[in-house]
Amino acid sequence: MPLVQSNPTPLYFQVQDDLARRIRSGQFRREDPLPNEQDLCKFYDVSRVTLRKAIDGLVEANLVVRKRGLGTFLASGPAQFKFRGLLDDMMSVKERDREFVRDEQIVPAPDVADLLQTDPDNPVRRCDILVREDGKTIAYTSYHIAPVVGALPSIDDVHAAGSFSLAIQKSSGMQIVCADLEVAPVAAAASVAHYLGIDPGTPILESRRVYFTGDGQVTHVALACYHPGNGRYRFRLFSSEPRTSAG
Repeated sequence: MPLVQSNPTPLYFQVQDDLARRIRSGQFRREDPLPNEQDLCKFYDVSRVTLRKAIDGLVEANLVVRKRGLGTFLASGPAQFKFRGLLDDMMSVKERDREFVRDEQIVPAPDVADLLQTDPDNPVRRCDILVREDGKTIAYTSYHIAPVVGALPSIDDVHAAGSFSLAIQKSSGMQIVCADLEVAPVAAAASVAHYLGIDPGTPILESRRVYFTGDGQVTHVALACYHPGNGRYRFRLFSSEPRTSAG
């Protein structure tokens, strides 16, 4: 079953979604392992790297578990909820009152280098932006740009585009088609607390956004820390499953 190469969705997402549908439809028995890597790579006509990334997504969603020496099996517990939204909405959010507090080449932390798909010793550009609304500090965001992006946006480019992500897309010519978003409660680090105007250790929300092109390349990673009292976020969620009418 060769995948649709012209589909802007990364190949590993296509594999992951197809396997998830097969699991939910009961195609695989809980007591049997999934087909091995070699067979699945041949079936989907993808590399082992692509397949393993797809399986990682299924493990994260609690649909499958890996058992050393035995294979990959259906998980016994309930699946985690994962939400999908519109990337266009995320990328087009206008950072109306911005202050650039940092713009330099750095050696990224190992976890950030891993997200950027680059060697930990390779320097990357980091831009930190303080966002305000109506005079109140809303968020402090650090953008780490992958070396594959090549042409980097200037500060003027970011102002003209309205958001950092749109500026990267325009200046690099790389089409961003999807992003992973994780949100978690953390204690504010001293450096972040200083810019947010709060005490170090104050509980805040931190989001991590990883942006991808259609072939799975990471363009940049955004780490945003939100002020605990100066913003409110509202989402409308839509079902991705087809609806059936009663009767």
